[in-house]
Amino acid sequence: MGEKMHVDELGIDEALVRRLLSSQFPQWAGLPLRRIEPVGTVNAIFRPGDALSIRIARRAGRTKPGGNEFTWLPKLAPRLALQIPVPVAHGFPNSDYPWCWDVHT
Repeated sequence: MGEKMHVDELGIDEALVRRLLSSQFPQWAGLPLRRIEPVGTVNAIFRPGDALSIRIARRAGRTKPGGNEFTWLPKLAPRLALQIPVPVAHGFPNSDYPWCWDVHT
């Protein structure tokens, strides 16, 4: 894990993301996993395989699934000339991580 940007952020590393995938999305747990650098200030981003990305809040994330991205990105994506990430799954809080997290194309 890289340096923390915020004093109140969680330690998010590959091991945590693998545990979350294994417990909630076992179909993706065996994919190669890499962290995307540079890290974002709001989310850590990981790539399981080549077709997906995981966005996981570094601090004070959502406690309920959904939101504008899940509502609007699937509607906007077919209308745009460029490819944008589309949400495909919600991850839920558990004993390893206290907030919701998302899997996108």
